[in-house]
Amino acid sequence: MLDTSIDDARLSLESLAKNVIKHYDMALTDYIKITEILNNPDNIIPQRENHIKFAKNIDNQTYSFILKTTKDKKKNFIISFRKDDH
Repeated sequence: MLDTSIDDARLSLESLAKNVIKHYDMALTDYIKITEILNNPDNIIPQRENHIKFAKNIDNQTYSFILKTTKDKKKNFIISFRKDDH
């Protein structure tokens, strides 16, 4: 969907720091789930250009993040990782 040949995603320190502040309810054990969500999502929802939302229910909790690809399609970044209320 993002038209990229890269099969990995990065969580930058800057994004992690912002995420920890904004989504303070997230624990280290939640961040470990990113790989499972990326490899086997329940839903993949297109967002705006170069952005896709991945979501997965794990242990009765839905987690989601936005995967953003760079304009040159050479890098993917995870942004806005969170627990969803629904």
